[in-house]
Amino acid sequence: MKALSHFLLGTAILAASTNVMAEEEKKDFFDIKFGGWSFTDSDQDLNDNHKGIGLDYYRSFSKNDRHYLGASVFYMRDAYDENSYQIAAVYKYSIPVNNFIDSVDLNFGFGLNNRIYQEDTFTIDPNGHKVYDTDRDTRLVSIPYVTVNFTQNLQMDFTYTPEDWANSLTEHNEVFFFRFGYRYH
Repeated sequence: MKALSHFLLGTAILAASTNVMAEEEKKDFFDIKFGGWSFTDSDQDLNDNHKGIGLDYYRSFSKNDRHYLGASVFYMRDAYDENSYQIAAVYKYSIPVNNFIDSVDLNFGFGLNNRIYQEDTFTIDPNGHKVYDTDRDTRLVSIPYVTVNFTQNLQMDFTYTPEDWANSLTEHNEVFFFRFGYRYH
């Protein structure tokens, strides 16, 4: 319940801040994020359909509108099919492409994630598979990701976490994650 209250508080702060900051045309925008699917090379039976929904707000701080700072709130079902809440500050660098896709954004988020994490201890199930103990925790996270903007409004986020890095963040093996988004100017 405490995690839900933090998630709702973050959403309220994000929504309230937009009226103060929305003075210049096309310098700021919202991204609505939804879905979330992952692929892992884990031998565990993990959830790969995360059913996420979130809201990002970005504001340009450069004359060429390539550098943005923003805030993000996102809810999804985690790898253990439990509630996961994330709130983060995000830096975005946008690269215009204008060919088959509108632009590519390089993102770096830093924030808090409340979810289920895998413990080091485990039991063996009747089929001989390891079943790891889990614990809910709120941790600092920093994960880079790429957004491909197919049009000015339709987008897809991609995150790849190599095995060595994934072990310290999610206790899984290598992870590939993607979700869809809609940009509202």
